[in-house]
Amino acid sequence: MAQQTSKITSKAQTTVPKDVREALGLHPGDELEWSRDRVGFRVRKAPTRSRLDRWVGYLKGVDEDVDELVERMRGR
Repeated sequence: MAQQTSKITSKAQTTVPKDVREALGLHPGDELEWSRDRVGFRVRKAPTRSRLDRWVGYLKGVDEDVDELVERMRGR
């Protein structure tokens, strides 16, 4: 893959070139991970998080037993 460039907009946004998107398997909504190394910066596709990650800690602070809460929510 030849070296490619892209411009930064006034909102600090840029377009990832099509060849790079395809090589990294990027799709809308994917996140990029930036890291500094000896030469400059590296960018890669961030590891995909589980769909369940957004629910971690959701019931934190609930005073009742979680199993009882689930049963009540299910109407049993």
